[in-house]
Amino acid sequence: MITEDEEECTHIPDPTDTSPHSPHNQTDENFLHSFDLVEDFKSFFDNKDTTCLAAIRDLKQLKVMALFGYGLFHLILSLIPPTVLRVVNLLGFHGNRYLGLTSLRTVSDSSPNFRSILASVTLLWYHLSLRPTFISNSQLLVAGIKQGEKIIDQSLGPEFKDTWITLFFTGTMTKLQGNY
Repeated sequence: MITEDEEECTHIPDPTDTSPHSPHNQTDENFLHSFDLVEDFKSFFDNKDTTCLAAIRDLKQLKVMALFGYGLFHLILSLIPPTVLRVVNLLGFHGNRYLGLTSLRTVSDSSPNFRSILASVTLLWYHLSLRPTFISNSQLLVAGIKQGEKIIDQSLGPEFKDTWITLFFTGTMTKLQGNY
């Protein structure tokens, strides 16, 4: 005899049913993806040793993602002209160049991934292209060149030595030094 609870559960489609007439095949891709997430969570709680390490790795990646966005946001807001900055400040946004550069530097020093490379290229662009445009002090120019050399040597590493972006910024450093 089937109880009322069992009768309610009989009309729920089985997500593992792959037959062409199953109601599961007629649903959208989001349902399939949500089933995969449920399986991931089940495996997370079943195997605690390996998943704790994976969770820590994921949290570090989340921190790097947040720092990249936070640093880029602050750097861009700090570069806005003062007339437009008043309007942006009225909206509640404030930019801090030092905080943005520090956050991007932290991301570029993190483990090599796509965001660390983007942060390194952003820092190179700031120190070697944007900053020399607006400064007239030669000591600040030399400091920017040293920062660029440090970023290319430490953050980008040997696997990016012969790429076009590294060669471009190396040529920019040479030009800024006056060695044509």
